[in-house]
Amino acid sequence: MNNKLRYLLIFVISLIFGFSVLIVRNYYEKKTGELKSHWNVTQLEEDAKNYFDRAIALSSGKHYYSGCENAPIVAFYRPPIYSIFLALTFAVFGVSLKAVIILQIIVTSLIVLLISIISKIIFNDIISLISGIMAIFYYPMWNNAMVVNSELLSTFLGLLVLYFILKYYYSGYKAFKYLFLCGIFIGLASLTRGQFFFYSILLVIFIFKKSGNEFLKDAKLALIMLIFALIPIFIWSLYAYLSTGVLIFVSSQGAYSIWWGWSPLVVFEQKYPMWNPLWDVNFIKYDMIGLYLPVKSSIWFLSESVNFIMKYPLDSIKISYFKLLDSWGFIYIYLDNSFAINLMKIFKFNWDFFLAIPGWILLWKQKKYKIFLLYILYASILYTIISIMTAGLIRYRIPYLDPLFIILASYTLYYLYTHFRSKKLKIQ
Repeated sequence: MNNKLRYLLIFVISLIFGFSVLIVRNYYEKKTGELKSHWNVTQLEEDAKNYFDRAIALSSGKHYYSGCENAPIVAFYRPPIYSIFLALTFAVFGVSLKAVIILQIIVTSLIVLLISIISKIIFNDIISLISGIMAIFYYPMWNNAMVVNSELLSTFLGLLVLYFILKYYYSGYKAFKYLFLCGIFIGLASLTRGQFFFYSILLVIFIFKKSGNEFLKDAKLALIMLIFALIPIFIWSLYAYLSTGVLIFVSSQGAYSIWWGWSPLVVFEQKYPMWNPLWDVNFIKYDMIGLYLPVKSSIWFLSESVNFIMKYPLDSIKISYFKLLDSWGFIYIYLDNSFAINLMKIFKFNWDFFLAIPGWILLWKQKKYKIFLLYILYASILYTIISIMTAGLIRYRIPYLDPLFIILASYTLYYLYTHFRSKKLKIQ
């Protein structure tokens, strides 16, 4: 099977699977009344509503901060790319969440395709096919396709970043254009989720390890890539400052997110199985962003975080522990559901991770894969650090790490298949 036919097959199967998931979810909603998608939703809440409101403003030709004129810093809490995606969808198809979900199913299929293509760059045709099929059946990605939130677009843009840096790494000529594209997509990915900018710093290992002994030249190329990454970010920051006087880098979340992660609020909202009756909870209101961002400085948020840790060191250790579990999909062991249900939820989010571990170990012995494996290791460490510093949520792992885990998991399956096949042939 040639590459084009294989990719077309993977894409079509993914589309069929995605629309089947949507049909099943709608049927389940009608039978149980439990919300499983935004297909039939008329009133959005929380994050989804924030993105939707910004999109309505943009699609109406208004400023991004329309509706937040009294406190524009609140509007800039959400970076713009996902809202721009929604706005373009509304401009073409009208204000329809159904159109958004249909487009997101297509984007998810493109994500599956990218995972397969990246696997081909690193490994071979068979692993490319396996990774594409495994990506189709990684169900949490379809969760993101069925709701209004930015993780799906983060995954897509993040994979484009990885694709272009790998094209640069394995390219013998005309490599500079890949650095340019990599940088631009780093900037765009960062404007869906700010964490992507920190992950982009890790990509320089592909630049430095390509030649291996030309430090000054590699440092120059790495700097050029990061400058390209800053172009979309600085354009966005300039718009925010010129239109409202708000100074931001990506978004206004930064210090607020750290404060949120080191307060009783994270325990309360994430339902961690702990509580200290000495905690003051009078500050907890419905709209914490609107209440605090307009009147508190970054220094205040950071100071409050440090004060909380100093005042409640043992509780802070517990919070770190639960954030770690939550960010890696293991918090379910503490939930009140039956053991079997919790085990299924853990497996749903982590089967690719479980299969990736032996793949990583097996590949470590092969020198040509060391850089890719180091990148995955460093990305996992950085993800863990950021999760403990801010919010440890498993849905934040999917854009950054799970495509990498799926690729490693596909190698594990390939290895098991070839190993047992060769054993069988020897026996015969």
